[in-house]
Amino acid sequence: MRRIDEAALFDRDRTLDEGAILFPGFEPGSWRWKRYALSGFFDTSKPLSAYSDEEWRRLTVEQRTPVTDPKPGWLKSTVYEGVLPRLRRSFLDRDEADNSEAERDALTRVTTSGPCDACGGGRLNPAVLSCRIAGRNIADCAGMEVGDLLEFLRGIDAPEMRPVILSLTEKLESMIDIGLDYLSLDRGTSGLSGGESQRIKMIRHLGSSLADIAYIFDEPSVGLHARDVDHLGQLLVRLRDKGNSVLLVEHDPDLIAIADHVIDMGPGAGTSGGSIVYQGALAGLRQADTPTGRGFRRSRSLNHMPRRPSGWIGVRNQSMFNLHDLSVDIPLGVMTVIAGVAGSGKTTLASRILPGLRSDVVVIDQAELRGSSRSTPASYLGIMDDIRREFARSSRKPVGLFSTNAAGAWARRSAPSRPAGSGSAPRISPPDSATARRPTRCSASFAPTSRPSCSASRADPPATGVSPCTSCPSGAR
Repeated sequence: MRRIDEAALFDRDRTLDEGAILFPGFEPGSWRWKRYALSGFFDTSKPLSAYSDEEWRRLTVEQRTPVTDPKPGWLKSTVYEGVLPRLRRSFLDRDEADNSEAERDALTRVTTSGPCDACGGGRLNPAVLSCRIAGRNIADCAGMEVGDLLEFLRGIDAPEMRPVILSLTEKLESMIDIGLDYLSLDRGTSGLSGGESQRIKMIRHLGSSLADIAYIFDEPSVGLHARDVDHLGQLLVRLRDKGNSVLLVEHDPDLIAIADHVIDMGPGAGTSGGSIVYQGALAGLRQADTPTGRGFRRSRSLNHMPRRPSGWIGVRNQSMFNLHDLSVDIPLGVMTVIAGVAGSGKTTLASRILPGLRSDVVVIDQAELRGSSRSTPASYLGIMDDIRREFARSSRKPVGLFSTNAAGAWARRSAPSRPAGSGSAPRISPPDSATARRPTRCSASFAPTSRPSCSASRADPPATGVSPCTSCPSGAR
């Protein structure tokens, strides 16, 4: 459960006019700030430390309080809401990926994490948590590591529950076989590494009684440690041996090596690709004159002259997820690799802890690019601005004519065709003046194409008849 630290969120020595609410979007003059400054409830020139108990409660936690004497500029449709519930509703209770980078950084600064005081993190009400087997309730069992839970289940002597226990132990044994014995079943999926998520999806299908199914895996080894790649290979072989067809899109030579049949595509990428350059057994691929075949034959070289560090980043006594009181020195001015098996804490150290210690750290991960539906690689990289300016300079027309978001937006009108066989360079022809004055948007609409989704990516439906903890905010722990 994430709690809001009021001391980090408010500077009580400041006034509202001076920016006492220390969170993006609550700066003086912003529309969120106006929800408080124009409500008529507060003297915006008075420091927060001078607020009465009633004023402080109203600023922080009150909800749906009638606004009877607002200042000019207050919208009649606005419903008053204290800063804390507004912050939780607008930022904490929605998907973290929907928040901007500045908002995520601010949330890290103004919140602390810990179990709910009422349910201890179990997210179930007291009546459910009072039910126990051998002294443990369902939250206790979910919080155990897989190896410990398996041992607990084997110790239950209940003949009528034998089929259920056998099914559970089979899945837990599969998790242990592929190196996930350290996980607990209540671990949030957002805290799983890519390798852990991939293997959990596979375990779901390993326990299926279905056969003669075709499974397609798109680069399942991405981000996996060599040990985890070996475990992944064992799982794939088990899927095949159950009578299924397994198709991999893969680069890792260790997974290509266990294949019964290899299809090599190329010879290059983009317009240079699209052809089958080899098909057959691995032995033939090793001798083939293709980029993949040459890669199998190429020997690997090591860095025998590593550079000297120009400095160090000292990480001291840091804890997050499975990292506890971690201390390490990271060298500067050199290339450093953080290695380790999946789930060992590599990403937590590199992408969560280090950026919190240094403001000059840039995290480049595999998250999708942020932008509007009109964004392209050119607009993301800032190249389109230069292209538009060059077209505007050449044509002596406004830059806005070359933007899909301004006067140059496409209109549903036929364009004159260029004469065939013309040898002269094309001349830039701007829209007519009427179109330039009143840009029209493309009115074409496209229905989304429905496509099947892998059942392994769907969350299991919640059990019926089980009441959640009423003290936890929505989605909190």
